[in-house]
This record gives sequence, structure tokens and C-alpha cells, in this order.
Amino acid sequence: MAGGVKPDDPLLTIDDIIRSGACVSGAYATLRRIARRVSAAMPASHIRKLLSEEEQRYVDQAEAKRNGYGDGDGYGDGDGDGDG
Repeated sequence: MAGGVKPDDPLLTIDDIIRSGACVSGAYATLRRIARRVSAAMPASHIRKLLSEEEQRYVDQAEAKRNGYGDGDGYGDGDGDGDG
């Protein structure tokens, strides 16, 4: 994967795809089908080339979450004070 990671083309894993809505059994069935052509993490654009048009929607969903357009507002509990 020469050229590095591009912000508009995030690296995705099978876990990202499943967490974005793909069913586990379907995701792993697809992974087995394309296993010789994948890495542990790949740019979304590369994954799309290996999938059918119907399967690509899960990549789109995972990419949206990785780009920060998923659930959550970034706020949490804590005041920053502590020992050390």
C-alpha cells in the first residue's frame, strides 16, 4: 500500500465492516471468497473493487463512521485532574 493513508480513503478492517451493520456470517463468507486478495486492513477504495455493488454499501457505512460521521458527539466525563 504505497503512498500512505489518505484522509478521504480510510483503512478499514473486517471489524469496521461488521460494526457498521454487516452481519458476521455474511462478512466472513465474503472475506473467505476474496481472501487471497486482502490484507488485514485496506483502503476503502481497494476493498470496494473486490465487492459486488450490493456489498459495497457496508464499506460506505464503515467509511462514514471512520470519517467521524457516525454516532456520538465526542464529549465524555472527566475533569482532567489527577495524581502524577
